[in-house]
Amino acid sequence: MKKILVMMIVAVLSIVLLTGCGNNSGNINDNGSSDSVEENTGSIAEDTSMATEAATLDGENSVASEEESEPVEETVMHSAEEVMEHTDALIEEYTYNNPEHIKALVIAANLDYITEEDLNTILTTYGYTMEELGVLYDECILDNGNANITSFDYYQGNIESLPEDKDYENRISINKIMLNSEDANLAQWYDSLLYGLSQAKSNNQQCEEFVERIQNCSNEMSYAERTMYSYSCGIYAHSLIYTDYLESPYTYYINSNL
Repeated sequence: MKKILVMMIVAVLSIVLLTGCGNNSGNINDNGSSDSVEENTGSIAEDTSMATEAATLDGENSVASEEESEPVEETVMHSAEEVMEHTDALIEEYTYNNPEHIKALVIAANLDYITEEDLNTILTTYGYTMEELGVLYDECILDNGNANITSFDYYQGNIESLPEDKDYENRISINKIMLNSEDANLAQWYDSLLYGLSQAKSNNQQCEEFVERIQNCSNEMSYAERTMYSYSCGIYAHSLIYTDYLESPYTYYINSNL
């Protein structure tokens, strides 16, 4: 009986001691050397909450950053049918230009947007090689250059009349041959120069800027830009002098694929 009583006392004391230890661990002593379980738990919960909030904000900022960044524009390619339909429309509109010359212009300016397969389809349909189109391209420049200088002579009073087929204003503009809208917008500057020259209206500043552009041009450019430069230089100088500065679109294409 005594043994049982002793065991019971020991058990009760153990319970009391354990309970006391649990309560004491939750208190802050006078010198503040220990933290409570509740405060530690609260601190952990607060840290976790802050980390979660930070992660959420980072995620939102990342999404916002992606939304704000400008999308990379992909090059829009044009099928053989689209290129030939565009060419046909221009041939119908510009009756004072040789239709074969228009074909050469359109292909030259848009080579960056035509796959090799579609280019072969166009060449087969038109019955030309790239070398032959290069000859037509030069012929087009010489023909339109002649119209430009004839128009200039008329507006300068050097000749009494200007036949419609020699009026440069009736000739195709560079921006019209472009399938890419950005190229077309860029080409308008060159068109303004050439039409101004034909009517003796281009100012010296624009002409000087053009000469500077040509002299500083590089062979590292798009086919659209190459067409703008070479065509404008041929018309402006009334010769094929542009070959002194850079290769024509066809010459460059042929040399690049040797």
